[in-house]
Amino acid sequence: MLTGKHINKLIAENIPVFKGHISPIFTTDVDSDSVIYFIKPVDSEVISQIQLEIRVICSDYDDLEAYTEQITNLFTTNENKSSIVVDDVSFRGGLSGGGTLFRDDLQLYENTMFFSLKVKNEGGIKQ
Repeated sequence: MLTGKHINKLIAENIPVFKGHISPIFTTDVDSDSVIYFIKPVDSEVISQIQLEIRVICSDYDDLEAYTEQITNLFTTNENKSSIVVDDVSFRGGLSGGGTLFRDDLQLYENTMFFSLKVKNEGGIKQ
């Protein structure tokens, strides 16, 4: 099953600015750019489907757009890109929605991305 440790590892290794600033559900760290994620299982089969919600919170809009593109590329596969493997889990999928807003209360930008992913434990172990 895809877990927070997989999300954290994939993002932190590929976008080092977020190392130590990746949290599930919410963050209280508004002094630096950060990532929040939610994992929502749709079903639980050998190859399961999940909805992954990732929110990038950033003080600079241009940085937000660059981070959004990097994260989208991390969690998106197509017919020319093989499955993404993190430790004992592999997955395929892509961006299925989202949007950007300005949080006036925090004076920060927030981009929400929804990914639909098909997830498989390596070796086909039932999750």
